[in-house]
Amino acid sequence: MLSIVIPIYNEAQALPKFLTALIKAVENDFPSFSELVEIICVDNGSTDRSAEIIKASQANYIYEPKRGYGHAIKAGLRYANGDYICLIDADMTYDPKDIKRLYEVAKQGKFALANRYGYLTDNIPKLNFWLGHPILRFFLRRKGIKTREVSAGFCCFPNILRLFSEGMEFSSELLVKASRNMPVEEVPIWFHERVGKSKLNRVKDLIRHLKYLCGKNAT
Repeated sequence: MLSIVIPIYNEAQALPKFLTALIKAVENDFPSFSELVEIICVDNGSTDRSAEIIKASQANYIYEPKRGYGHAIKAGLRYANGDYICLIDADMTYDPKDIKRLYEVAKQGKFALANRYGYLTDNIPKLNFWLGHPILRFFLRRKGIKTREVSAGFCCFPNILRLFSEGMEFSSELLVKASRNMPVEEVPIWFHERVGKSKLNRVKDLIRHLKYLCGKNAT
């Protein structure tokens, strides 16, 4: 079984379109949808209509009151029954039709990492593209991780990893732990313009990533 885990915080603007696209992609690519795939939406304390929209869909709804990207993902992982995990954001930057491509790689025992640099990069925020990502890439390479992509926001992997981070640094921990346990293969994707307002704090989040990558746990 494949468990698709989606962290959500105030994504009501994007959710209807995203969930429709996700359900359609899963139904097309996984004929035995209910037997082979579970969709887990983790509401990380949303104050908009996100919870209402999720509950009206075919997805499983989980509420995680502890704010933080890592807290949300870990809540979804605790609920997940799948032998494989797929992580994807609900802001329409990633196309759910690419899930099957990543899943086929993960079934080979690899960590399938969606690579936003695979095609056009116009929708990657310029500050991230020119500053944040090169900094993270430098520190990841010091850990032996030579991927061009620096974020595990869209990925698929065997459900064997133990993960502990609470915030956005969860993505760096995931890359480090995955690289220690299985081959990492980048899968080029189209990265789309975000629907709705970004919740990232680029400076604060970058510091959290660097603290993790420079700490004793990133070994």
